[in-house]
Amino acid sequence: MKYLTDTEIKQELFNLLCSFDSFASKIDVRYTLLGGTLLGAVRHKGFIPWDDDIDVGVPRPDYNKLIAHAHEAPKGTFISTLNEQMPFPFCKYCNETILCQEEFSALQQSLWVDVFPLDAMPDDNELWKVQFSQVQKLKAKAGLRISVPTNPVKKVVVKPVSALLNAIKQPLAFYKEIDVIAQKYEFGSTRRCRDTSWNWSPTNYFLTEDFEDLTEIEFCGRRFPAVSHWDETLTSMYGNYTVLPPIAKRESHKLKAWYKEG
Repeated sequence: MKYLTDTEIKQELFNLLCSFDSFASKIDVRYTLLGGTLLGAVRHKGFIPWDDDIDVGVPRPDYNKLIAHAHEAPKGTFISTLNEQMPFPFCKYCNETILCQEEFSALQQSLWVDVFPLDAMPDDNELWKVQFSQVQKLKAKAGLRISVPTNPVKKVVVKPVSALLNAIKQPLAFYKEIDVIAQKYEFGSTRRCRDTSWNWSPTNYFLTEDFEDLTEIEFCGRRFPAVSHWDETLTSMYGNYTVLPPIAKRESHKLKAWYKEG
C-alpha cells in the first residue's frame, strides 16, 4: 500500500477545508477555525509544522443546520455523524476517496476535517468545572474501548480488556451522554461558549458575541472565518501561544492515509 506523504496529506486537508468553507457559505452556517488550526493560522499562516489535522467550531444552532443539510454535501464528500462507525459527539467532513487511520485509534476512517459543535458555557465557573469533569470521565471510559497502545506488551493486555468493556457498554453510549451534557445550556444564553463535548483544556473558550461578527484570517494563502477575539481564545487554551513548545511536545496524530482502491 502506498501512503500519502505528509505534504500530500496537508494538501488534501486544505482542499477539504476549502470545500467545507464553500459548503458552509452555501447553506449559511457560521464557523471558526479552532484549536491548533486557529493557532497555526495566527502563528504560521497555515499548518503548525508538525500538525496533521484541521479543526473548525460551529455554534450549536448552525451545527444542527449543518447536520440537517448533510445530504447536500458536495460530490466526493460526506458528513459523518455520531454512530457506531464514528462514535464521537461531533461530526467529520470527509473526503470519500481517501482512507486514513491514526496510530492510537482502532478506527479506519475517511480523511476528515473535525467539526465541533460549540455550546454555551455556564457563566458560573463552578458549574462549568462540574460539567467539564462529567465530560472528561465519560470520555475516559469511552477511550478505553477504542484506543490502541503502540507498546506490543500493552497491546496484549489492552485488546481483551477493550473487548470485554465493549461487551458491557459500547463507546457510542458514553458519547451520547456527553452530547446531552454539552447541550444543557442554550447557545447565546451565556457570555462564553466552547466545544464542551471534546476539548481537553479546562480553560479554553470563545466569546459568544464574536459569532455575530466573525472576522477572517489567512491559512495557507486563503482567508477563512475566525472569531475576532482570537488572541483571547488562544491565550485561554495555550497561554503564551507565540512561543513554540519544546520539541518533545511537538506531537502529530501520526496519520497514515491512502487513496481508496477504485
